Amino acid sequence: MIVQELFESGNVYYLRDQRDGCDFEKLVESTYLTNLFEALQDEMQSSFYDYDFILHSSHALRKSHFLEQDISRLGSAGRPKVVFFISDETASTPWQLSKQAAIVFKNMPPVRFSNPYPANIFPFPLGCHRKTRALPIIPIQERKYNVFFSGQLSNKRLRLYKQLAGLPRLPTLFLRLAKPVVKSRYLDLSERYPNSLISFTRSFANGTAVPTFDYARTIQNSKIVLCPSGVVNPETLRHWEAMRAGCIVISEPLPPSHYTTGSPIIFIKRWREADHIIKQLLSNPRRMEDIHRQTLDWYRNVCSERATAQYMHKRIAQSQVLQNA
Repeated sequence: MIVQELFESGNVYYLRDQRDGCDFEKLVESTYLTNLFEALQDEMQSSFYDYDFILHSSHALRKSHFLEQDISRLGSAGRPKVVFFISDETASTPWQLSKQAAIVFKNMPPVRFSNPYPANIFPFPLGCHRKTRALPIIPIQERKYNVFFSGQLSNKRLRLYKQLAGLPRLPTLFLRLAKPVVKSRYLDLSERYPNSLISFTRSFANGTAVPTFDYARTIQNSKIVLCPSGVVNPETLRHWEAMRAGCIVISEPLPPSHYTTGSPIIFIKRWREADHIIKQLLSNPRRMEDIHRQTLDWYRNVCSERATAQYMHKRIAQSQVLQNA
């Protein structure tokens, strides 16, 4: 395994397997995590140094590849360990880490929690891509694009593609077999809604159909953002990038958590429900304005780095009380 010491604090470590993953600086969520740790250190003050913080990265794309590292020798003897388990798209349960740590924070939690589920594992938001900058908020009625989506045409997004392409009755299996043809000719579906930008890319390596900086500006300038499931996990960076910008987010169901349950995200079971919702929203500027403001408030008070640090501080303090009881 490879260990990096982070942030010059002497008690934060980044851990990954040498056959997998990347250096911390190259993680897509590295900026978000850096801001989160700065906020957490500010929240905890001197008590921050009473713990060892370990960022454990697992880039497994299948549960059979899931790997937990031994953290028992990291940090100072007797100091409680707080683990951030990141990059795990398989939504596996880190049982061994939960036994070695006082508390584990995990992004991309499971859709269904196992029974029993470790009582010291808590979810936290995936965050935003390090290249998708936070930009000034544009009032929602002044934004250029009504509907925006740009991303890979993976198998989990075929049903979304069918709806946007006006082919709801086309068997998904047939579309899966025809994907090479679709990818070569029929990826731009922007005409589905007026003044919209909707496009699929051929592969994950292609990223989005717009350059990185333009992608941040496009989200900033969009009223409604479609957030389908990722290639493996239902949660994506797009969810939080869109919420940070105050966009109206339409999404497939996400795992229950303190930051998804009760949120202004519009959850749908099937993508065929989205067309009616989008048309209703576009015809009701006041409703869009309400959701826009609710989304900005929710991100700031629940999902931002500062709000997440406050949530984590509370959980860490509670775990320490339980251990001392």
